[in-house]
Amino acid sequence: MVSNWLLGRAASSGKTITTQRKRIEQLEREQAKLTQAYLADALFLDALKAQQARVQRELGQAKTLIGQYQQDYQALEAALDHALLLCRSGALWVSPPSVERSS
Repeated sequence: MVSNWLLGRAASSGKTITTQRKRIEQLEREQAKLTQAYLADALFLDALKAQQARVQRELGQAKTLIGQYQQDYQALEAALDHALLLCRSGALWVSPPSVERSS
C-alpha cells in the first residue's frame, strides 16, 4: 500500500519534471524566434522586451517547479530508505525523518 503510493508519487513527479523540461525547451525556442523577429524588423523593441520578460518569467516558473519536484522526490527517497533501514534492523519504532510536502 505505502509502496504503491510512493511509486505513484515518484511517477507523478517524473511526469511533471518531464513536462516542465519540454516547456523550457519550447520557451527557449520561442525566445530565439522573438529575437529573430526583432532582427528582421518584424517586431518593435517594446514588444520584444515585453515578450522576453514573459518568457523569462515562465522559464523561472518551470525551473522552480522542477526544483520543487526534485526535492520532493529526494525527500520521499530518504523516507523510504529510512523505513527500509528500520525494517532491516528490526527496530520497532524510530521517528522518521521530516518529509516536507510540496504542492
